[in-house]
Amino acid sequence: FPGTPWCDGPNGTPYAQFHFDANKVSEVLTADGWAKDSAGFWAKGGKELAFTYDTTTKDRRIATQALLKEKFAEAGFKVTLKVDDATLLFETKLPKGDFQIADFAEGGSVDPSPTSNFACKNIPTAANGYAGANDFHYCNPAADALMTQSDSELDVTKRAQELQQAYALMAADFMPGVPLYTLPQITAWRSDKIAGPVGTWNNTFYSGFWNIDEWYCAKAGACA
Repeated sequence: FPGTPWCDGPNGTPYAQFHFDANKVSEVLTADGWAKDSAGFWAKGGKELAFTYDTTTKDRRIATQALLKEKFAEAGFKVTLKVDDATLLFETKLPKGDFQIADFAEGGSVDPSPTSNFACKNIPTAANGYAGANDFHYCNPAADALMTQSDSELDVTKRAQELQQAYALMAADFMPGVPLYTLPQITAWRSDKIAGPVGTWNNTFYSGFWNIDEWYCAKAGACA
């Protein structure tokens, strides 16, 4: 949310910034003994560095797949694109961890808590009927402890510090996921009834209401 510390890193700076750097890819893989083969893909021991990239049939996601495949190929990765029925991806592949890379959306939360998406106990398993929301299948006990602690912390400053520590652990684990984009949303209201800073942030389905405590009736009796 704007003006809040929930996504900031240490000293109030943005926590993570991602950019395409084929030279860095080359530096890392060359140091680990990989070399590009005749097809231009990284290979070692006769095996190419290849993976499958799943998403659903939405045009936006298919277009994103095509764009990213170009960048993957430029960096030397061999990628196979798969377009799944939404039911197959969300009810079978993601819960069971049957994917290598997947493009999917996660819903936001009014409360700034990453626990439901990243806590070990929320990984979908047969024991919980594959109902957990941690489709990333990420588990770090130290990050778990910080997330759980932050969920019960009422001091905003202390809570932000605990979350920053958890984010640092996730980054050290090479991140369970990379944010690609945020879908634009629309907040609609009647200005003759509701006034105040309405519609100042529309990045998620619920974010239009993030500052509802600052709204007020446009005039006497308008909200009756």
